[in-house]
Amino acid sequence: MVNRSFLEDRVTTPATYKAYAADCLTAMRAAMLPEVRAMLLAMAQRWNEFAECAEKRVSTTSDSDRM
Repeated sequence: MVNRSFLEDRVTTPATYKAYAADCLTAMRAAMLPEVRAMLLAMAQRWNEFAECAEKRVSTTSDSDRM
């Protein structure tokens, strides 16, 4: 079993996920091979999904802190 606190110490902020997505898009624009471009686009989309999940998690945590 993986130690949960170990995972939570990793990339967790929406801004970090969005930065990774932007990096993928930058690399995609420079890539020559269509399959590489497709892979980088898919990776960027996945990083953006992670950012959305992290934003929801942050807003849920903020909402519960107000109560």
